[in-house]
Amino acid sequence: MKVVNSTFLSLFFLLNLSACGGGGGSATGGTSGGSTATGIVPDSGQTQCYYDYTIDGFYNPTSSVCLAPGSAWSPDGQDGFFNNNTPLYIDNDDGTVDDTITGLLWQKCSQGESGTDCATGSASSLVWDDAASACTNLNLAGTGWRLPTAHELTQLVDYGSSSTSINTSAFPGTNPAPYWTSTPHATVSAWAWYVSFSQGTTWVHNKTETYKVRCVRG
Repeated sequence: MKVVNSTFLSLFFLLNLSACGGGGGSATGGTSGGSTATGIVPDSGQTQCYYDYTIDGFYNPTSSVCLAPGSAWSPDGQDGFFNNNTPLYIDNDDGTVDDTITGLLWQKCSQGESGTDCATGSASSLVWDDAASACTNLNLAGTGWRLPTAHELTQLVDYGSSSTSINTSAFPGTNPAPYWTSTPHATVSAWAWYVSFSQGTTWVHNKTETYKVRCVRG
C-alpha cells in the first residue's frame, strides 16, 4: 500500500456550476477502504499569490511569495496562503486509490489503461453516454462505480500545476485532456460538464464529444 501526498475551486467555476445545475458530491457511501464520503474540500495545490502592482497606469498582476493576510499588498483570503486539508491518497494496489480527505474511492488509471503505472493499454475517448455506461459496468475491486460529478472531479485538480494538473504519483498516466463528469448542463440537455487536466479548467460541451474517463465510487 502506497501513501501519496500532493500539494478551492475557482469562484468562476462555482458560480457557473451553480447557475448550470451542477451537483455536489454525495455525503454518504462506502469505499473498498471502508471510507465514507466526507463532503470536505481538499486543498487546491495553489501556492502562488497574485498582487495588484500598477506600472505606468497599467494593471500588472504579479505572482510572488504569499504574504500573511492583513500585510501590505495582501488582501485577505488568497488561496495560495492557506494550506488546509492537503490531499492524501492511498494506493490500494488493486487499481483503486482512496482519497482520505473526501472519502471517495477513485479508479487509479484512466478508463482503458491498467497496470501499476497505468502504462498498459491506452486511455479511452468516449461520448458522454458511453462514459457513464463504462463506469456503471466497471468491475474493479468490486462494483458500484459511476461517472464523477463536476464537483467531485475538480477535487482531483492540482491548481499549482499548469501542465498535467493532477497528482501524477497517485494517478499516473493521466492525460492532460478533458475528462467527462456526470453533471449535465441545467438548461441545454445536449451539454455536460467536463474537467480538463491540462490546466485544471472546467467547462461544458456537447455530449457527443469524445473525452477521457475516470470513475469514482462512494
